[in-house]
Amino acid sequence: MGRGGESTEWRVLDRHRARREQSIPTVTVMTGDRATAELLWKGWAARNGGPGLVFERELARLTASLVGVPDFVSRLRSRFLRQAARDHETTEAELRARITGLGPAQLHDFAGRLSLAAGCDEEFGRALICGSDAEVARVFAEEFSRSLKDANRLADLPPLLFSGRQDSAWFGAAMRTAIEVSRIVPSVHVGITGTAKIMAEWKLTASRHAVAVASEGVLDLEPSGTECPPDITTSTVDLGMARSVAELRLHEQLQARSRTRDLFVLNAKLRESFGTAALEVDLLCEKLKLAIEVDGYHHFQDHEAYRRDRRKDLRLQQLGYMVIRVLASDVVEERDYVLSAIDLAIVGRERKHDD
Repeated sequence: MGRGGESTEWRVLDRHRARREQSIPTVTVMTGDRATAELLWKGWAARNGGPGLVFERELARLTASLVGVPDFVSRLRSRFLRQAARDHETTEAELRARITGLGPAQLHDFAGRLSLAAGCDEEFGRALICGSDAEVARVFAEEFSRSLKDANRLADLPPLLFSGRQDSAWFGAAMRTAIEVSRIVPSVHVGITGTAKIMAEWKLTASRHAVAVASEGVLDLEPSGTECPPDITTSTVDLGMARSVAELRLHEQLQARSRTRDLFVLNAKLRESFGTAALEVDLLCEKLKLAIEVDGYHHFQDHEAYRRDRRKDLRLQQLGYMVIRVLASDVVEERDYVLSAIDLAIVGRERKHDD
């Protein structure tokens, strides 16, 4: 257990939660014993005030698990009506009373109008008002993306863990679903279980985008001494100040070379502000005014994230810093290229400093 009675692993999960709160899609990948991972996930979820769902990759299983959470559908209905009531300038109780007095055709039409008022898909809204829990699950399965967004907007989804057969075929299929869930609703806590060996095999055929997502969320639960591929088992149980595995790995690579040892500070905060917080740099060499930013795939997911990075670059340049941006996936797959680019930048800044 860590400080304050909380385990180190819980603190890692808290870091992943902080990334999701910034709308950064993050999949927690717990490598090690499946039963241990499931207990850890449920315990962490309970500590945060809710159930932690564990299921296999099939969407039908996922939707059935969600619908089976006590009071989940009733909370969806209540919040749906509350939002619609505000638009109609009435109360939830009055809206429920009005619904009770409508016939089937009138109710179907009225539920469609309420869906628009609540900002939800019409079919999903009608299922909530007119259908059973089974009907809600059916709509979920058929219109997964839209329904997941609507459900999370109405009532925060519980932490979701994919945990099933520990083989490459299952892991690949489950990872695709987990990444899709995190893409649709970045704030959802989603994780997956597996072994370091299975993850290493999966990386050989997965896309760079998928590898980047997985690498930034690894939580290693393997027993000490278990042999794992070196590009998977960075010490992610204790990331220290690092916000991602890629940042930590690059810092370790720089520390391992005499040329760059102790040159960069990890997650350095400047006295300048950026938005509502301090201006923070992934890796900073204050002596040479050199800033390195490690970009995960989420940096390119939407226009606002791209604009935010450009504003950050401009602010750093105004303060006299040279900014280097590297891809998180390149830290693993193109290490020599990344280190060579940093070395060239160091030489250039040293010359400027000497002048």
